[in-house]
Amino acid sequence: MIWIFLTACLISSPLLGLAIRIDAYWKLDIAAVAAGRNVSAASLWGDRALASTPDNVSTDTNPFNSSEKVLRFSYPAGSWSPGSTNPGGASFYANVLGETPADTAWMNYTVFFPTGFDFVRGGKLPGVYGSATPALSGQCAGGDHTENCFTVRVMWRTDGAGEIYVYLPISNQNTLCDRTKYKSNYCNDVYGWSLSRGSFSFHSGNWTDVAIGLQMNSVGNADGGLGLWINGIQVFGYSNIIYRSTADIGVNSAFMSSFFGGSTQDYATPVATYTLYKNVALKYQSAPMSISSAARVPHTVFPMVVLFIFICNIFIL
Repeated sequence: MIWIFLTACLISSPLLGLAIRIDAYWKLDIAAVAAGRNVSAASLWGDRALASTPDNVSTDTNPFNSSEKVLRFSYPAGSWSPGSTNPGGASFYANVLGETPADTAWMNYTVFFPTGFDFVRGGKLPGVYGSATPALSGQCAGGDHTENCFTVRVMWRTDGAGEIYVYLPISNQNTLCDRTKYKSNYCNDVYGWSLSRGSFSFHSGNWTDVAIGLQMNSVGNADGGLGLWINGIQVFGYSNIIYRSTADIGVNSAFMSSFFGGSTQDYATPVATYTLYKNVALKYQSAPMSISSAARVPHTVFPMVVLFIFICNIFIL
């Protein structure tokens, strides 16, 4: 029965009549890193080596399962963003999709904050990068804005309050930054935008499942989809986002980004600490999610689609 259901996940959703095609997916082989493979090795990232070996990334043991290896991002005492004078964590693009960006993507991982973790003022967690071509260092992050790419990451704030943190085309500003409509959205002219701040919380000493679902907008329309699920529960969703102005732009990289910050020292961790990750995967499809490759999925259907994919994830991961 499980295999029958899994086949349905990989081929289509009978209820929606959609070609989900989540057989196109990448999953990080953490066990291979633990066995000695260099974390920048091409075989780990869709046969595309990282530009350099990231600092502060290693493996550790699951605190609840001594036989399972997990990914570890370390933050030295006094550190904040990787570009600071005292760098901690890491931030790099992993072009796991190659040369063909995805119209629809589903990024998920499970994150662990150790007991007593001091969240300070905030920090970043992984997400996705999108453009027409593979990422160059620093695009759509760290204050670097351009209309030709986007990034979507998760962020923690003081006391573990959570949000989505985005760099998006400026054409979204009049809608997403309208505080009369979105009271929990915070935008500035220099760095990224905080969406739905405080809509959920991270808690130390426990694993937290994170899932980000994206669907590109149709060119010329503000109809892109973005949803976030925490421990299987949707905490918010948007269906009015502009990711792109040309059809060749889409998701093409996992954005493996985690550090304290913020760009200033008041975000720095006072003590050496870390986060752990498992089940790191990116599922995707390059074509729109319909049987006819020319058709668009109605964005009212998007939450149903990603819910279906989430159920499939239970069996795939």
